[in-house]
Amino acid sequence: FVTHDIDEAIKLGDRIAIMNAGRLEQYDTPAAILAKPASDLVIDLLGPDRGLKRLSVTPIDLNALEGPPVVHADDSLAEARRVLDSRWDRIIVLDGNDKPVGELDRDASAGDGRVGDRARPLEALIGANRTLYDAFSQMLIHQASWVAVVDGDRFRGVLTPESFVAAIQRVPAELEGARR
Repeated sequence: FVTHDIDEAIKLGDRIAIMNAGRLEQYDTPAAILAKPASDLVIDLLGPDRGLKRLSVTPIDLNALEGPPVVHADDSLAEARRVLDSRWDRIIVLDGNDKPVGELDRDASAGDGRVGDRARPLEALIGANRTLYDAFSQMLIHQASWVAVVDGDRFRGVLTPESFVAAIQRVPAELEGARR
């Protein structure tokens, strides 16, 4: 189909042809065009939020997730304190089937008892089949410093602001030959 709306083309197109005065400026996937625009005209057409637009066409990469410490809801708070390390200020709480059911910060791990009694709900949660845009949106909605990723109900890891930047900076091999 033909459109003059680049955002519509990115959202709906498998391939996009960008024309200028009868000349083909670039023909590629939305991801490739956003990552490696072929000319200044394409850069201008994509707009200054090109980096954010890339989030909408970049799937969550399960191999790039960070792995914070985890404990189970029936573990003791003493075990939770043992698992917490200097890098992470909170941990993911899983049920017996490795489904994330909450998170526990360092302060809440003080004292005696079970993790499940002190954990707070894990609000920033997203399925592994979604995009980085969807994940970033969850992080903003819940004012969270991470978003937990699940594959089905199984916890796979978290995305942090640093992992978003790293994911966008990774250029897929098929884009390496592109011009910009």
